[in-house]
Amino acid sequence: EIIWQEMKQYTDIQEPELDEKVKKNIEEYKALEAKYSDLREGFTPKNIIQSINKHLTQNTAVVTDVGQHQMWAAQFYPYKNERQLITSGGLGTMGYGLPAAIGAKVANPDKTVIVFMGDGGFQMNMQELGTILQSNVGVKMVIMNNSWLGMVRQWQTLIYDKHYAATNLDRSPDFVKLAEAYGLKGARVCNVEQLEEAIRDALAWGHGYVIDCVIDMDEKVRPMVGGGSPITKFIIC
Repeated sequence: EIIWQEMKQYTDIQEPELDEKVKKNIEEYKALEAKYSDLREGFTPKNIIQSINKHLTQNTAVVTDVGQHQMWAAQFYPYKNERQLITSGGLGTMGYGLPAAIGAKVANPDKTVIVFMGDGGFQMNMQELGTILQSNVGVKMVIMNNSWLGMVRQWQTLIYDKHYAATNLDRSPDFVKLAEAYGLKGARVCNVEQLEEAIRDALAWGHGYVIDCVIDMDEKVRPMVGGGSPITKFIIC
């Protein structure tokens, strides 16, 4: 809504007409969401994010790295405040999330800061666990771990005829043991019940905490736009 209000001042379309277009777009999106969104039960990205949100207050800053989880966090987290989401948009690279979360927590020590990452992006800057320990920065880290570079795999699956190359991360380290090696805590979770127990533990402990969420390698962002296509041409996968 805020974005649409800002756009009005830069368009020649009269306000009633623009409002009607906005309403139509919202209705069409809701219809698409109902038809194609992640409505499955189980340990899905949508259910992970919504389950975590139940334990958080509005005084929470959400940070993302770069990848599928970035889109899921934008779609499924119920943002209530301005500037609650810290993300690079389309201008960042993998590895952005953890340093950004550290900065957000240092700047806002009274806020809960949670960062959503993929297993690939986390490994770009996982040495910053040392900074989190040394400076006692209580960031909560949620890894959407599908053992792949998920966004690239999605493109390879849908557009490049399943020609998978340089995207398999099944030899990644044990992220919980890694957190413990740095003097932090962590939990590896495979269902919503384990996740909710882990987020309660993370919030109660007050220091840096890694939650390693094991998800299916074929979880996808819906909808998506293929390379060279207009924003109006969606791939509903």
